[in-house]
Amino acid sequence: MLLNLIAFGCAICLLFRFLYKYYGNELLHPVFFSSIYWISLIGFTAIVSYSFGLIFYWNGLIPILVFWISSSIGAVYIDNYFRKKILFKKEVNINNQLKYLTWILIFFSFLGCLACLAQILFVKIKFNSINELIKASGDFYVLRNSGLSVMPAYGQILIAFLFATGFLGGFYFKLVSSRYLKLVSLLPFLPVFFYTLLNSTKSFLLQYMIIWISSYFSALIYENKGNIKFFNYKVLLRIGLISASLFFLVPIFQSIRYNKYSEETSIFGTTTLSYYSSVNAFTIWRIQNDTIKCEPLKYTLSGIHNIVFNDRESGLYKGFTSISYKNNNEISTNLYTINRGLIEDYTYPGAILLMFVIGFLFSFFYYKVKEGEIVFHPLLAAFISILLYSNVVNIFNYNVIIIGWIIAFLIIIILFKILKEE
Repeated sequence: MLLNLIAFGCAICLLFRFLYKYYGNELLHPVFFSSIYWISLIGFTAIVSYSFGLIFYWNGLIPILVFWISSSIGAVYIDNYFRKKILFKKEVNINNQLKYLTWILIFFSFLGCLACLAQILFVKIKFNSINELIKASGDFYVLRNSGLSVMPAYGQILIAFLFATGFLGGFYFKLVSSRYLKLVSLLPFLPVFFYTLLNSTKSFLLQYMIIWISSYFSALIYENKGNIKFFNYKVLLRIGLISASLFFLVPIFQSIRYNKYSEETSIFGTTTLSYYSSVNAFTIWRIQNDTIKCEPLKYTLSGIHNIVFNDRESGLYKGFTSISYKNNNEISTNLYTINRGLIEDYTYPGAILLMFVIGFLFSFFYYKVKEGEIVFHPLLAAFISILLYSNVVNIFNYNVIIIGWIIAFLIIIILFKILKEE
């Protein structure tokens, strides 16, 4: 394992040097960004696996490597077209549109608060303190696992408006200059935190943060015409802080879910290691499964698939994969990264072709935003969020996120296309 880790480190150094030569001034270019993301994820997984004795098969990474190559070829293909053009950012005054967006974010945040209230009234819980709320969140977890509904249908629609603020908020935060207005983009985090606490579900907050960050990254590309240098201490510091906050959220909400702090829910406890063992689980699944049953959309757009077939599994996949044991406690997970879903939905050849198309579109939307086409912002933010959540599943597996994205997309079209032309 140690020799493989050293060899991996050397290979990554050579790959980074090659990528930096071509994309060193464009940190968020799809080829560079996706490469750094998966290199970091696999490197982190390998180090943790070596440190804690987790099962990890290097040859199980072959499909991930093939998918990365396919998507990179798709991105480079569109690169060749845009690099021949002289890109000029379209300078437009968007102050009026941002004013409308201010009130939209405030109103949607209010709708998010109503969603939390709707859930409290639906389940009929009462609490008079934070401690009682935390205890109630544990009961919510039990209710959800038993298959009972904990949110009315109209409440889910209200949550979709909250997700829409994620696709709009990061973009708004970057483009407004006033510190007070920047706080408006953070306003939706209040109902998001409360909903997360109420349901003791770390995935909701993680998904929202990733969507908000993706929106922010898209705005960075728009504002800087893609010129974002890797060796910028401010950028690296922000990425480090974001990564650390996302890492520490898992043990915090695991403790809330079980109403206690223990060795299992500590930073490197079994539950935290289980959540971050998706790459391990994928390599194990890849080695142990030779036959693939093709079921289109079941694992990459499971929310839409479930509307027709009503066969969605909790956590998407049946059963758990055992990764290791720690202090006689099993480390297991039912998360396998987005890659298993691609393979099971479309088979290996279909997944390779799909990744080429994804790389092509990701790069196309990147260049359109880089040119100053704001209407492409939701499309680029969608692809970035898919990448950032790909260590778990496709973030658009959830219909509420799809609806939230559609709402945000329509708002951007109305504000920056229709009203602008008027």
